[in-house]
Amino acid sequence: MQERAPLSARTSIKIAAITFGVLTAISLFVLFTLPRTYVAATRVEVITKSAVSAPQQGHDPYFIQSEFEKIKSSVVLTRAYRELRTNPEFKNFPRPAQNDTVASRALLAGLEVRQTRNTSLFEIRYADRDPQNAALVANTIVRAYAAEANARNSGEVKIIDLAQAPTRPVSPNVPLLLLIATVLNFLLAILAGFFASNLFR
Repeated sequence: MQERAPLSARTSIKIAAITFGVLTAISLFVLFTLPRTYVAATRVEVITKSAVSAPQQGHDPYFIQSEFEKIKSSVVLTRAYRELRTNPEFKNFPRPAQNDTVASRALLAGLEVRQTRNTSLFEIRYADRDPQNAALVANTIVRAYAAEANARNSGEVKIIDLAQAPTRPVSPNVPLLLLIATVLNFLLAILAGFFASNLFR
């Protein structure tokens, strides 16, 4: 039986190039069809009644944690949800046939609260696939929190910055994923050319 002649180096390189091109096309298609997540952030300052006599309270971890829990409380979220429900710009959020308190808990999925280090400033962030919706929800939650805090008369919540609709998604990280995909595709293409040249020896 006559053996086949091994593939030439030029043919192996061509196979590797075709493999790289196909894998790159698939990677780009997958990458640019992945859902984008946008994060909008607001900032507030919390001033307690005892801030003048005990300014360190603003940095007390128990105080900070208490305020975090208040922001995520059903009272604040229900108030925010009721306002959002009547806003025609509010979208991409289910309105289940439940009472407002239960439905509002879904807001927790995109909500994140951070503290600016060594200050009484809080950052209330909301993540959503729609940048306009992310800003709308973040601003509504921060207003609900400020209204509830001021109504309790336990201190004062000042809104420092309202959220603007973000222009860049926080995920996926397209440059990083593109770099990883390019490196992997290059390695797989080299392997494809190598195996093809040895398969037909």
